Amino acid sequence: MHQGDRLRIIDDMMNGWVSPLLNIRFAVTRDGVTLFYPDGCPFLTFEELARARREAEERAQREAAARQEAEERLRALEAELRRLRGQS
Repeated sequence: MHQGDRLRIIDDMMNGWVSPLLNIRFAVTRDGVTLFYPDGCPFLTFEELARARREAEERAQREAAARQEAEERLRALEAELRRLRGQS
């Protein structure tokens, strides 16, 4: 915790403390400190953020591949349509 120009150690006394500036709550557990947004939702851990980022990147790659495949199918159908119209 910031106090003037110094940092103060967060200990069990901080459990349940709410920052007056940010309105975030601290919860001290055996595993460490969990921070909660003002709406009560916990902040994501670094591992959760990394996993979410990886999943979003993978999803974006799948969507880009599907879009490219759809565009290729569209071009093939358009070419087939031009060919069929040319035969009439």
